[in-house]
Amino acid sequence: MFNKTALSYIFGACILLMLAISTISAQAEKPNNDKEVPQTEFQLFAYNNLWGVLDSNSKKAVITPKFEFLTLFSGDLALAKIKGKFGFINKSGEWVIKPKFDDAREFSENLAAVKVNGKYGFIDTSGEFVIEPIFESATYFDEGLAPVKINGKSGFIDRSGEFVIEPIFELAGRFLKGLAQVSINSKCGLIDKFGHFVVEPRFIYINGTSEDGNLIRVGMDINQNGFIDRFGNFVINPIFEEAVWFSEGLAAVKIDGKYGFINETGEILIPPKFEEAMYFFEGLAPVKIRGKVAYIDKTGNFVIKPQFDDSLTTFSEGLAPVKINGKYGYIDKTGKLVIDAIFDHATYFSKGLCSNQINGKWVSFTTTGQMLGKTGLE
Repeated sequence: MFNKTALSYIFGACILLMLAISTISAQAEKPNNDKEVPQTEFQLFAYNNLWGVLDSNSKKAVITPKFEFLTLFSGDLALAKIKGKFGFINKSGEWVIKPKFDDAREFSENLAAVKVNGKYGFIDTSGEFVIEPIFESATYFDEGLAPVKINGKSGFIDRSGEFVIEPIFELAGRFLKGLAQVSINSKCGLIDKFGHFVVEPRFIYINGTSEDGNLIRVGMDINQNGFIDRFGNFVINPIFEEAVWFSEGLAAVKIDGKYGFINETGEILIPPKFEEAMYFFEGLAPVKIRGKVAYIDKTGNFVIKPQFDDSLTTFSEGLAPVKINGKYGYIDKTGKLVIDAIFDHATYFSKGLCSNQINGKWVSFTTTGQMLGKTGLE
């Protein structure tokens, strides 16, 4: 499923932020009384290649589409782009921090990385720099630390901008549960918040965990892939030519050129017989056999027979994008095409809504294929 070039870069791809279009929920402020009020949930939506915000219950626009790029709210602010510049808006769609940055990230722990004059620094929610823009790259604060790059090397700073972990790494990821991925001398490991290696740098990649976070996918070499625990001990030995992340208790692995599925003890539950395979979602996994994509259940039986082109895609909210004659449409779990193949990409549903491109322009639509207008669902 991955070629050698892609596999060797997979760790780097993991830690670089992909500002993907997704659906997120935000909770409204509660009044100062004892009475509970309903949560307000928001969704991004697109109309005529611009982005706005919906009330996810009514599917009506809260902020009409006018932004080239938009995220949902981190606290009271959302990252937005207009005329090629990034700034931050409030829940009324008004600029709180004017669009003047060349690049930016959402707020995390009340600080946001922004780029000016080719360098990254961090601003607070008033838009003032609290860490001056001196870094070549920067992403987010997590657990009080942020990975940054300076003079070609990555390390971790605290909220004052001081290095807590010196910049000695080729790549550095975000902290999660006290551990962060780093790369040094082209090998990947995990460090703690003191910069000490908990998992020594001996892997070509570290990428993806099981649902409980206890199994971490690693590669010793191109054809030596397995799973370790959070201390670096192999739980499933690196005997596979390729391995995919665990999902719903199973992981696709490649043995002798074919893909099958193992459980979290490494036992083969579905014998390797597929040309390609991905992970399970909603009880089904996409596989390729004889050049066509199909869907199997957890016993390995075909639920949807091989018939689709190219991409392996998973189900979300009962629908999966499939490629037909160079375009993507959406099938249900019987394999029936329920939304015509008119889209450019494979994208997914969340809270009854999906966004995709038609001939290069972003649009949003429901699970029935109904397109949203400028004011939302009409």
